Amino acid sequence: MAYVLVTSPAPAAIDEVRYFAARLKEQGMRPDAIVINRLQLAPEKADSAAVLAAARELGVDLSPDTLDAIQRAAEDDRVRARFESSQLAVLQAAFAGGSTELVRVPVLSSDVHDVRGLSSVAATLFAV
Repeated sequence: MAYVLVTSPAPAAIDEVRYFAARLKEQGMRPDAIVINRLQLAPEKADSAAVLAAARELGVDLSPDTLDAIQRAAEDDRVRARFESSQLAVLQAAFAGGSTELVRVPVLSSDVHDVRGLSSVAATLFAV
């Protein structure tokens, strides 16, 4: 018998999935897939001139403080993505050699609270 587990990239959540999978393995069950939900993608680095040019194309003038805040936020996302990548490596190692598929669902721009949001998650889950 197979099953699907859903987790986040948080260390405690990864530990719980590994524990739960081990208990189910004792019962003769194996995970078909593990869904890692709300995984932070790393934004590409962009120099300040490129950010300013993109903002101007949208008709937005950025102050130096706003530009700095944008760059800091992007770096924070890159740091989080690197950390979550290390957590994903722990999960990959725990299920290496088996047939368990790790399915990554990135952080979405808004919460899923309706059919439209759910359909975007489904598109990620069932992408070919």
